[in-house]
Amino acid sequence: GEPSALGPACILYQDGENDAAADEGDEEASVGEEETKPAPSDVVENDKEASTVTERVDRKPPLVPQITEPVQRSISMDAVPPSLANQEDAQRVKELERQLNALRSKLSKKDKAMADLQNRVKTSDATCDKLRGDLSKKDSELKYTKRNLLVAERRMQSQEDDMKRFRSDQAKAIESLNKELDNRAATILDLEKTVRILQNEKAVLSATVEARDSKLAKMTELQSSLDEMK
Repeated sequence: GEPSALGPACILYQDGENDAAADEGDEEASVGEEETKPAPSDVVENDKEASTVTERVDRKPPLVPQITEPVQRSISMDAVPPSLANQEDAQRVKELERQLNALRSKLSKKDKAMADLQNRVKTSDATCDKLRGDLSKKDSELKYTKRNLLVAERRMQSQEDDMKRFRSDQAKAIESLNKELDNRAATILDLEKTVRILQNEKAVLSATVEARDSKLAKMTELQSSLDEMK
């Protein structure tokens, strides 16, 4: 007959029957062994019965001959009606097609997700390249700015040093001017004192001159009077 999906199931069923028969024979042998096991006195008295019991215990049930797979498949197909086999095959094919479609759908979704991830990776790579370029430009600008900043700092340091020297020189000049002003103020005080002294002397001399002039005038008058009296 035509191969069917029930073949393996029938094979497994027959194998199970063979195993069950073998197990049943083993159980009967063990039960017979327990029931017919003689006492030690019976074995000594009756060797023939002991040998018979031993042969019965050692005897195992005949094994069921194993049927090869092609024979079992043919037997299973003979046992299953063709319409039932076709229906089960059709159901199995439908189930396999459904599973295949589900796997194809999952694979399609995974392909779409993979394509999306690849596009994202490409976009990320392009963005990273652009950012690397921008970073390189910024690094160059930063280096240029650092050099300019270093030059400006050196210039500011030089200007600060010049300013410190100028302030020091200015402080020294102011101190010198203050000392000179103090000296000039002292000199002015001395000159004012001298002027006052000279003014006093002038006043004294003026009074002396006036007194002398007055005496001279009086002496002239007296001389005139004396001449008239002569």
